[in-house]
Amino acid sequence: MKPALAVLFLALPALAAEPAEMINKATCTKGAETRELEITAKGEGHTVTYTKKGTAKEVGTCSTNKEKCQAVFDNLKTNLEKAGFACKI
Repeated sequence: MKPALAVLFLALPALAAEPAEMINKATCTKGAETRELEITAKGEGHTVTYTKKGTAKEVGTCSTNKEKCQAVFDNLKTNLEKAGFACKI
């Protein structure tokens, strides 16, 4: 029975892996204007950065749940697209 437990514990790190659909960076353009969105690791968590006219601003943070940062990122990307920006991942 002990070998089965060892296999179970070895499989656990794979369950904690980040889902493939997570998007970490997008560049959005409209004419000559460019905006960038990026999720980066920060300490134990993550941060969402929005860059406009060369100035980066931290617009969201999450301690351990990157999905919250992904939601902020997705919302900003949607708003930019509604404003006529074309976003590339």
